[in-house]
Amino acid sequence: MTQTPAIEGWFTTGDEPALLASRCTTCGTVFFPQTSGFCRNPACDG
Repeated sequence: MTQTPAIEGWFTTGDEPALLASRCTTCGTVFFPQTSGFCRNPACDG
C-alpha cells in the first residue's frame, strides 16, 4: 500500500512512520508540529 502524507513535513514515512516534533533544550517539553527558535511552554524561559 502506498503511504501518502496528509500534510508534508509532519511525519516520516517508511516501515515505522513517526511524527516530527521539537523538544525544548531548556525544559525538555515536546511540541507538535515542529517549531524552532522558541519554547511554547509558558512556564519555560527557553
